[in-house]
Amino acid sequence: MVEVRVAGINPGETAIRSGALHERFPAAFPSGQGSDLAGTVLETGRDVSEFAPGDEVLGYSWQRSSHATHAVVPAAQLIRKPGELS
Repeated sequence: MVEVRVAGINPGETAIRSGALHERFPAAFPSGQGSDLAGTVLETGRDVSEFAPGDEVLGYSWQRSSHATHAVVPAAQLIRKPGELS
């Protein structure tokens, strides 16, 4: 589980929202946004070894849940936030 600090909308999500990619990503509006996120790991599943609570991460959610305050995201969809980023 990630406490979301920052969420964004990328160009692909803009296309989904406009309906341009409807054949591949059908959308019921409002939809097509909310995948990109940055935040802090609050909790991990028992099989997760690459992250721990307190780790700062960047990632995405196929569930389009990044605009929530907290998002459950598979570890494979996260990376450690580089230290040089604010």
